[in-house]
Amino acid sequence: MNIDPFSTNSTLLEKSTETSPFSSTLIGFFLCSFDTTYGLQILFSIPAKLKKNSSEHDILKTHYIWKVEHIPIPIRIDLKISEFIYSALQLIGPKSHDAEATVEKPIFGIVLKIWKDGEHIPLELIEQFRDDLQINHWNDIEILYKRQILGLNPAKRRKYIQLSDKVAKIGKFLQTTWEDLGNNVSNTKMFFKKQNLSIPKSSVYSRSQKTPGKSFFKDPVTMRVLDSKYQNDEVLVILVNQMETLEDVKIRVSKKTEFFSENLWEQDLEEWPTKEDLILEFPRSSKLESYLLKISSKNQTVAIKSLNIDSTDIKL
Repeated sequence: MNIDPFSTNSTLLEKSTETSPFSSTLIGFFLCSFDTTYGLQILFSIPAKLKKNSSEHDILKTHYIWKVEHIPIPIRIDLKISEFIYSALQLIGPKSHDAEATVEKPIFGIVLKIWKDGEHIPLELIEQFRDDLQINHWNDIEILYKRQILGLNPAKRRKYIQLSDKVAKIGKFLQTTWEDLGNNVSNTKMFFKKQNLSIPKSSVYSRSQKTPGKSFFKDPVTMRVLDSKYQNDEVLVILVNQMETLEDVKIRVSKKTEFFSENLWEQDLEEWPTKEDLILEFPRSSKLESYLLKISSKNQTVAIKSLNIDSTDIKL
């Protein structure tokens, strides 16, 4: 089937291999904000038509990245829809020390729209894209947010128009940064091809590994589900530590709700040895239940796992 990567409603376009070296994997990206006042706002997108597509907005507002707390280190959360993956990371700006520090701040994030065969894109490449935005151009992100909110109020239209020149300059920077990411993805593919290696399918790239090599990208915590035929009211989840021994571990289980996550259960561990299994129990109900499992060590996030459970199926 030929699928348009930009819209489910417009004319279908074929996924061509004659385009740029990386466009066969990367479709585009969104720079977004989320808060309880204005909800999900798409501040910028490449291509621009993604921002104007209501179907894309409906998908993005359901992404799990907005339903967890501010994440201090790069954790990639993927949402799989049909032939596409919406791969997201939060952006963390400088801490505020002014009187408005107690006011709710929006969550900012980047969401990459990629074909489903793009799961292997190393986290480090997306992290470099993210860091360039949040370290060097945080003021630009705030300008885009300010203009987006002004655009929601017809009475503020003059101020909205006054920011047009600044936004145009920001757009050129974002275009260049996006092209840099695409070139890095292309170079990574070429490296593995020349080395005759299979590209790893894990979506987690070791932060200590600065260039692709023969070591595979490892998922720090793996998860599998044991669905017992004799216990229809619960599901057993097994977590395995694939890293070195972790200390001061906290495992938090949250139930996904429409906008936020509701804490259900927590467990603290002094130590979690490498390769050791942990078994968790979840209730099974007649309707779809969605959970987030957050694993932290020494107050640093190690992994975030998503689990969907209904009466007939379990999806990781």
